[in-house]
Amino acid sequence: MSPYRLEMGTKLETSEGKDLYEFWGQEITNSINESISTHKSKYILNLASVEYFSSVRKDLLNGGGNQPSIQRL
Repeated sequence: MSPYRLEMGTKLETSEGKDLYEFWGQEITNSINESISTHKSKYILNLASVEYFSSVRKDLLNGGGNQPSIQRL
């Protein structure tokens, strides 16, 4: 079996949504919120790619945050 990277934009019609962003969005958001609840600080420093973090339901996050822009010099 060869490793395979499933793109988040892959179309996947299910009862959970029309693509992987919608399919995983609520579960990822719940996991982040669960982690936030165990810490004093509610600040999120997002180091995920824009592609993958766009699956997170930001309107349901229990904390604020920032996504730095990393560029080549």
